[in-house]
Amino acid sequence: MARPEQLWWAVLRTRVIDELTERPPLRGVRISSTTPHCLPRVAHDGVCGLAAHPRDVSSALVRPGALSAEVGAPGYLARSLDAAIDAARRRLPFGAALGTTSLSVQPIEAQPREQFVPGRGVTIGRELPGEPEQFSLVEDLGTPPADHIVPLADGVAPARSATPLAAGVPIVLPDQPLHRDALVTLRGSAGRAAGFVPTDARIGISGLWWTYPEAAAHSTPLHAPRLGCLAAPLAFDHAQGGAVRLCTLGAPDATTLAAPARRGEREVEILPWGALSPGGNEILELELPHSSEREFAISDGYTPPPDPGLPAAVRLRTPLAFPHRAGARVLRRSFTSAAHGALEREAQRGDRVLFLDTALAGDALLRLEAGSARDELAFARRLPTFDPGLEVAVAGDGAFEFPPLARVAQVRIRARYGTDPEIPVIDLALDYAGENPLRIQFP
Repeated sequence: MARPEQLWWAVLRTRVIDELTERPPLRGVRISSTTPHCLPRVAHDGVCGLAAHPRDVSSALVRPGALSAEVGAPGYLARSLDAAIDAARRRLPFGAALGTTSLSVQPIEAQPREQFVPGRGVTIGRELPGEPEQFSLVEDLGTPPADHIVPLADGVAPARSATPLAAGVPIVLPDQPLHRDALVTLRGSAGRAAGFVPTDARIGISGLWWTYPEAAAHSTPLHAPRLGCLAAPLAFDHAQGGAVRLCTLGAPDATTLAAPARRGEREVEILPWGALSPGGNEILELELPHSSEREFAISDGYTPPPDPGLPAAVRLRTPLAFPHRAGARVLRRSFTSAAHGALEREAQRGDRVLFLDTALAGDALLRLEAGSARDELAFARRLPTFDPGLEVAVAGDGAFEFPPLARVAQVRIRARYGTDPEIPVIDLALDYAGENPLRIQFP
């Protein structure tokens, strides 16, 4: 008779939702994994996961970084689950004695449990390289155990120190919010009676609702408009609270790309290269400021070629966000940086906005999580707000346009001309599938 770990089990389970509606996507939920022996499974209501024989994936279940998965749906950015999987594993702070039928784990799982439910599985990491992981079922004690206790059907063998990790089978993750891949362009026109164009009018965003349920439940904005609208999509995921630094650039040294560079490449050929540091850690600015393909990258060094007339292959710490032609301008810039708060909201690879806990004074080059594996640069435009000198610019024909927005359900717009009374606020729910025209008429 086959042991439970030799049978098919769900080894990972989660549910994906649209972060704006807080409801599952209407169609096309998908999940994939590069971990061998894992098969994707998708159910209704956004539920999805991976199936496998626990025996075949026992090491991946309890080894950080070994169980990999990604979820997505049409119209959304793909979301990596790797960090969430690693966070869902449990430590054994006191180890586990030989024969014990209960594990004391951290972090705890408060009732009602989703992970260590009676009848589901538990994988306990090996103590030594030559030993196997252990699989057991969660025992039903009749009454809920303490939040830090996982009761086992089988005694622990061999004993474990505080080193190994344990994981539920399946590993159950909280709802995973998907970020829409669309940007919203908010543009409009402003006018006064008799055709006068108020080019010096004050028009700006004074508050945000991140989700549609927030907008429906509250009459005033819940969040300050501390957004940085990015010129290029992010290369990495960044957790809430990730450090943000403000970069100040020095005088540039100009050079050029000696060969075309494709999107996603992490190496560029540059000539001349004499001003570059072989050790890297310099900012490279590619393309002209008005180009839609302008981006910044941090160099990771290069090996000088034997002939000064040959290009140097300069390594980059992040992949290119855009393709670049041969002959494109590259500026090598020295820089200094200073702390500028943290991320108010998590961000993920492909996002084009940052939610900051400290407002920007203007357009800025930001460095995210400097010195970490997710170190990257992001050129951000400050979201125009209803503050003197920080409003959106009104053109001579009355037209105005905000930087592209994303991950926002509704905005509050305030407007005023001169010393006239402020016009009533405008609460605008953003349409991600169409236009968002706005007409402001001053008295």
